[in-house]
Amino acid sequence: PLTGLANRAAYNAHMERLTAADASSIGLLLIDVDRFKLINDTLGHATGDLLLKGVASRLDERLGKRGKVFRLGGDEFCVILEAPANARGMRSLARHLIEYIGRPLEVGGSTINPMITLGGAISEGEMDAATLSQNADFALYHAKETRRGNYVQYQPSLRSTIAHRIQIVREVELALTEHRIVPHYQPLIRCADGQVWAFEALVRMQRPDNSILSAAQ
Repeated sequence: PLTGLANRAAYNAHMERLTAADASSIGLLLIDVDRFKLINDTLGHATGDLLLKGVASRLDERLGKRGKVFRLGGDEFCVILEAPANARGMRSLARHLIEYIGRPLEVGGSTINPMITLGGAISEGEMDAATLSQNADFALYHAKETRRGNYVQYQPSLRSTIAHRIQIVREVELALTEHRIVPHYQPLIRCADGQVWAFEALVRMQRPDNSILSAAQ
């Protein structure tokens, strides 16, 4: 009701229909509004709502004839491009959207330059709706982690990259819980007389077998 766009339930139904009919070359763009929580917290929820309405209006204005725009919830939108999609065309469209959505927007007496991050995927062969959505999710996740305010196109290698990153985060969380994040002190030695004059404090993660991971790891 806030934006006038179709919701997540409509998105799921639409995707199922499309992939059941012809799963090839469907383009999916996931769009996240950056700094939305900060805007809500500092300028109020009413301003946040106006920002979402402004972004929705601009998306529909630019994409309404090329595909279907949905608001999946919160500050996340998506676009399904039903015409045969290709990577080059989606990158060009994403760059255009970043520029167009980023124009100054008057909301609740404040001027905001909305910033969006996008992830995109294209269906191949007989890909189902769930896989296409997951691929676009991987791309958006990677974009938010590494290229916020930009666009990332899904590639199969992203799965292993993100899975590895998630595994590392889990290992660090477990190490924190088990008090295996430990300090090490490296002496700094004065060349003139060989005396230790200070220490550099380093943080290292200890494995359950007591071995120490390098900083790079």
